[in-house]
Amino acid sequence: MLRGVSWTWVVAVVLLVMLGAVGWGWWRAVPRPAAQTPAEKGQNAVQSMTATPTPYHLATPTPVPPSPTPPIPTPATPSPTPTPLVHVVKSGETLLAIAAYYHVALQDLMQANGLNEESARRLRVGQELIIPGAVDIAKTAAKEATKVAPTRRIIHTVQPGDTLISIAVQYGADLDAIIAANPGINPDLIYVSQQLVVPLLPPTPTPTPTFTPTPTSTPGPPLQAPVLLYPADGQIFEGIETPVVLSWAAVETLSKGQMYLVEVEIPGQPSVIQHVTQATLWRLSAELRPRGSEHTCLWRVTVVEQLPGAPSDPITWPRLSLPSPVRRFEWR
Repeated sequence: MLRGVSWTWVVAVVLLVMLGAVGWGWWRAVPRPAAQTPAEKGQNAVQSMTATPTPYHLATPTPVPPSPTPPIPTPATPSPTPTPLVHVVKSGETLLAIAAYYHVALQDLMQANGLNEESARRLRVGQELIIPGAVDIAKTAAKEATKVAPTRRIIHTVQPGDTLISIAVQYGADLDAIIAANPGINPDLIYVSQQLVVPLLPPTPTPTPTFTPTPTSTPGPPLQAPVLLYPADGQIFEGIETPVVLSWAAVETLSKGQMYLVEVEIPGQPSVIQHVTQATLWRLSAELRPRGSEHTCLWRVTVVEQLPGAPSDPITWPRLSLPSPVRRFEWR
């Protein structure tokens, strides 16, 4: 019976069996999803309905403004240190003329430069002097420019024997006003034919009489000007041995601190000589006799008062009287 079966069929059956065994093993090896409970099935259904993602954009970050940098304070510009005004002495200048030009007291000028009475008379050309109370020549010039000039002024031509004091007395003008109106002049050295501006004091207005029911007392006038006695106006003294004594009449009995101020202008002297005394005469020293060709001397007397604590310079003391008329004498 076996002989009647074909080997071809046998081989085919064997191959089918082997293929079936291989397919069974592969099917057993494939993993199967676990069985789901009814609750899991419902949750999956809800997730499938709400899982659609909503598109969105990332927020653009807002830039944070930088913190303001505090401004660096600008250091204040320091005020410049005032530069003191320095005057360079020129030929012919005196300390009195320099003090008058800058409108400073003679005593302050001497103290600022450490000068005594002797060194003040011996200024050198080119010597530098500190002017106290002034810091800038431009300011000084501006101050001079802002001064209100008197409305009345005349031009005076210097005559032989004229001095600033005699010119001021002649026109009833103020000596300081004449110096201020002629900047650059030397008060102690003027020359013949020189033209000077003389500011005249404004005329005193005529008072309008007023009538009041109750009269009021007014302060009395100042003391009368001293009357000069000797020498006579224009008197001539000749020779070294001839004494020169100035005398005047007493105004009244002077109290403590009240004195006569005698001012004498002698050619060749650097400034006007000032002498205070309670007597009514003063003898001039022979050393003061003029040595040059000019011999005309001028003098006048005024009553002044030295208040307690006042400086020693009588030019700053209050005047108790008008100055006497200026007299001349020749001292040869």
